[in-house]
Amino acid sequence: MSDVDVSDSTVLDIKMKGIYRFHLAESLRRSLRNTHISIIAMSVCFPRKEDRMLMGLCDIETCLHKPFNPLDVIFAIEDVLNKKLNKPEEKNGFKVMSKVI
Repeated sequence: MSDVDVSDSTVLDIKMKGIYRFHLAESLRRSLRNTHISIIAMSVCFPRKEDRMLMGLCDIETCLHKPFNPLDVIFAIEDVLNKKLNKPEEKNGFKVMSKVI
């Protein structure tokens, strides 16, 4: 990957042409620069049992089903980022809550 700023969340289409369904999500997770990113998938053909398993293995937060309302994308991003901000962190063996203002 290039030397650019990394986002906090990404939305990707699991059925992109030329790319195996979960390859991009797996590649993002393998990169140390991207371990914090929340991944939101979108697809027309979910949820098959094997796809739900692969979503879990790739740490995909949620999946939007096509067709969807553009506001659904905004709500999904807000939801995963709010969950991440409100998740307790471990520091020196203690759970610390982040404040959302």
